[in-house]
Amino acid sequence: SSDEPAIAAARTKARAGDRAGARKELEALVQAKPGSAPVLAALGDFQLRAGEVVAAETTFAAALAIAPRDGVLHFDRALALERAGRGADAEAAYLEAGRFSPGLFAAWYNLGELRLQQDDAAGAVDAFRVAEPLVAAGAGRSKVLTRLGVALRKADQPAAAAEAFEKAIVFRPSNVD
Repeated sequence: SSDEPAIAAARTKARAGDRAGARKELEALVQAKPGSAPVLAALGDFQLRAGEVVAAETTFAAALAIAPRDGVLHFDRALALERAGRGADAEAAYLEAGRFSPGLFAAWYNLGELRLQQDDAAGAVDAFRVAEPLVAAGAGRSKVLTRLGVALRKADQPAAAAEAFEKAIVFRPSNVD
């Protein structure tokens, strides 16, 4: 978008340690272009990184009002919701992220982790099974298979868990998890 250079400049400023300057630039951009989903997303990302999870969730929700079919925005909002302790809302947002961006690995993986934390082993199995083919072979695939094995074990499916753990080792022989 035409806002990308300004967004990139603010992100560079933040990475260089000038977080106050970056915030001012992003807030000025939002004031100048309140209908820009990319600008709102950049501010939300800044807020999330600063630990301002409630503000970030509100900002991502405003961006989603402009771009409701953006899977990455749903994912970003899910992260904010999860960090704010709103697990059920985060789960719904991860599902929306997956619906609008079915190949978004992180949405499915995070959904699996969230469901494990909520003691929904069967739901975690489902999410990790979707995530598995979305990540490249190697350490990433091994990690997903390991987490799938954990979910399967908690779902009282020991044979399937053992199979997932064996595959995890194939993709990363040094995997000790």
